[in-house]
Amino acid sequence: MHLLSLKHLVAATLLIVAPVATRMSYPRATVTNYEGFPAVVEVNYRSCKKDNFTVPAATRVDLAWVPGTATASTNRGVCLISSITASLTGDTAKVTTYTSSGTSYSQFVIRRLFCGRAGLRVWSKSEYSTHNSNACFGSRR
Repeated sequence: MHLLSLKHLVAATLLIVAPVATRMSYPRATVTNYEGFPAVVEVNYRSCKKDNFTVPAATRVDLAWVPGTATASTNRGVCLISSITASLTGDTAKVTTYTSSGTSYSQFVIRRLFCGRAGLRVWSKSEYSTHNSNACFGSRR
């Protein structure tokens, strides 16, 4: 009888602890691509396995550009992002890597460096909003 009670106690504890552990994890990395070419992305984490995925190109709908978005397929748990690299398929433009000592941010964008200037970069969404209040939208090819 004592053994059965211990099993129930363990099961009850897991039901309480598991949801708390899930809430403590960071959201999956999501990258939004404002360029007219698909992007191959590599997300590197501190002390965790990297993620690789492709982000669709921005598409033109009427007179507006609609960005492509993709999210990493694996849960990152409590892993901090140390860098995100991207290359555009079908374009030779260099994309500057996002680097950090370790960030909990989960939303990133591939966009031009300040309106009208050459060059692309992976930005955290927060960083881009701060530095580019008059942002360019999509490639103008």
